Amino acid sequence: MAWFSAAVTGILSALVDRAVVASNSTRKYFATAEMDFDPKIYGLAQCTPDLTPGQCRGCLERLLVTTTNEFLISRRPPVNNALLVWCQLRYSVSLVYEGQAMLQLPAPPEPPTQGTLAPPMSESGAGTKRSRAGIISVAVACSILLVLILSAFFLVRHR
Repeated sequence: MAWFSAAVTGILSALVDRAVVASNSTRKYFATAEMDFDPKIYGLAQCTPDLTPGQCRGCLERLLVTTTNEFLISRRPPVNNALLVWCQLRYSVSLVYEGQAMLQLPAPPEPPTQGTLAPPMSESGAGTKRSRAGIISVAVACSILLVLILSAFFLVRHR
């Protein structure tokens, strides 16, 4: 699921850039893309022609954030069609446009399988610092506990 989400985020981000940059002079804020994923992912980004390039980018980026945040919160794939009055951002595993894609994108690298072990951390890594802090904390707590037990023992013995 994370790999698919990364692929969707990749195609949508590329579409936002392409729709704004490629159409600055003509004000046809429109782009299509195809990602070589299994299954193929198709995408489309479009803004109304009355927007400035900055307004178009802002509108599309708002939709991009909305779709990716929905995935992070719900752990489900992002919505495949996000619309505002002035723009739309779509993806699908079926064609959502006619003709050739304006962008041909490779799939993102596949994440490591669960059986793959992570490389060991170096001595200067954050894990070593946490381990050292944990050992020191336990040692201090044990020392304080020992002092309290000995103090209680001597108080009871002297009475």
